[in-house]
Amino acid sequence: MNIRIVNKSKHALPQYSTKFSAGVDLRANLDAVVTLKPLQRALISTGLFIELPVGYEAQIRPRSGLALKKGISVLNTPGTIDADYRGEIGVILVNLSNEEFVGLLRWLNGAVWRGGKLVLNWERGVREKFGLGKRALEILGVEHEVVLDNVVVSLDALALLFNLGKTDVYNGEVLLFKVDEMDLRKVLEIVNSLCLVEIKDKAGTFIGARMGRPEKAKLRKLVGSPNVLFPLGESGGKLKSVQIAGMSGSVKSDFPMFRCVCGNEGIFE
Repeated sequence: MNIRIVNKSKHALPQYSTKFSAGVDLRANLDAVVTLKPLQRALISTGLFIELPVGYEAQIRPRSGLALKKGISVLNTPGTIDADYRGEIGVILVNLSNEEFVGLLRWLNGAVWRGGKLVLNWERGVREKFGLGKRALEILGVEHEVVLDNVVVSLDALALLFNLGKTDVYNGEVLLFKVDEMDLRKVLEIVNSLCLVEIKDKAGTFIGARMGRPEKAKLRKLVGSPNVLFPLGESGGKLKSVQIAGMSGSVKSDFPMFRCVCGNEGIFE
């Protein structure tokens, strides 16, 4: 079978890695590093264009080693390339791992509760080992500070430990947490298996327009001279675009309700 291939990538054509390989290895064609956080997905360019004979399809499958060790998979596996498709081949990768959360639990093992504060080891020799744990604190918005060779959590310490099933601590206690690095459940499912109360997704709907760095932006003529941020919700799409929200014709979002002393309710306090 002859297949026409156009290669606009920086790499050679895909090759079979072994004599009996069922498929060839695709390589990403990237100009910058792509980082996928847990549960994030991205379309990865390959720089390849193919023309298949009628009646055939090409399939894109995840690497079993990456899926097992890192939780990296192809979201729509197997990805299908139809015979009449002439665009660039892209791979939708997703990070299904809970590495940062597991890293946090691993870091909390051996942490000390001292003087109403959570003290975690941050000596130079262990920073690479516990880097994912510290990143998890940042993603969670847990306020912390670096003091000498320790990371200290003060205000949010009890709340953090409660969410992880630790309801009672005493001064000087060395914390212990069971870490299952092969647990394939979502982070919220793991947390709810530990906590005494059900923890729900904190932010279900985001509102607000997306704003980039003004000094990097190109000049654009905005009809109507808008001077406020529009609440877009999900109607603005993943880019929180005013134009996309305008095409949908309406905006839906969640707002708190306030009750006036007169008995009326509304979204304004």
